Amino acid sequence: DLENEGVASTLSEHFNSVYSVDFNSLGNLLSSSSYDGTVKIWDVKKEEVLKTFKGHILSVNKALFSPNGRFIASCSSDGTLKIWEAKTGTTVINIKDQSNWKIRTKSLAFSPDGQILASGTSDGIIKIWDIKKAKQINTIKKDYGVISSLAFSHDGKYIATGGADKKLRIFDATSFKELMVIKGHSWNINSISFRPDGKMIASGSTDKTVRLWDPKTG
Repeated sequence: DLENEGVASTLSEHFNSVYSVDFNSLGNLLSSSSYDGTVKIWDVKKEEVLKTFKGHILSVNKALFSPNGRFIASCSSDGTLKIWEAKTGTTVINIKDQSNWKIRTKSLAFSPDGQILASGTSDGIIKIWDIKKAKQINTIKKDYGVISSLAFSHDGKYIATGGADKKLRIFDATSFKELMVIKGHSWNINSISFRPDGKMIASGSTDKTVRLWDPKTG
């Protein structure tokens, strides 16, 4: 069966489209978020749902584990950001990200130490949240269009963003000053990842290309 060739498991518990998946650092748990408004935690070995987190009232656009695996961050089209305890599903932080529900959080990224969460919205705003204080500490707003991808460098010094304006942007993660704008893609940037040594950034785009960049020279 060529259609299923190479598929180790199929996990089917959501009632609608799945928008994101993310492994914890140990690789034994997987989170998934869905248009059905839930976040699910899966036991990878047993191939079963351990917890279903309910609390968002619209689609959950992104869910990801904190670096230590203790928490899960999620963002929804209902305008909320939530931090959940991964083991219990208890909501420990509930942030109303926008007053206008039409503006939706599309991307999330934890800093390597798990203390900071960055979020990107459909109207081009990048917000920086202090997890411990459960408050927003900075906002980066320019004419970026939809921010569909965010990533911290592995040393925590830089934040990269990409989205509808087709440009890869690099910011200082302390001052939040824009350091570099890299042009090359001809369509929306959907995904970004720093190489562990920080010497390369990969980006994936609707233009059907994956591009590799030197973050110092572009």
